[in-house]
Amino acid sequence: MTLRRTLPGLVVALALMLAAAAVGAELRRLPKDIALPMTGKKHSVVTFKHTTHVKPESADCATCHPRPWPMKRRAKQPVITHKLMDQGELCGKCHGEGKESFDLEDCDKCHASDDE
Repeated sequence: MTLRRTLPGLVVALALMLAAAAVGAELRRLPKDIALPMTGKKHSVVTFKHTTHVKPESADCATCHPRPWPMKRRAKQPVITHKLMDQGELCGKCHGEGKESFDLEDCDKCHASDDE
């Protein structure tokens, strides 16, 4: 094969690799899952997963950080209660009756069953 025949294919392959690298660089790496502290004995632990709350390619951290959730490791975290969530605070900002995400009454969506 001559260079004249292979050069266009190499240019296309290089362009595709550069485009894939650029897209990959744009995707944000999301933090690991977070086991939220229990505030009562009635329910099981809630594990917060960034992967179920945001899309890496369009993540906007400012939606939740720094309010209501501080990002710094040693920052004082709010105490999570259903009373606050029912008032539209914390998780209740998005979760609840008539809001963009599922209702807070659907316990199994957040609280793992004792069988797991």
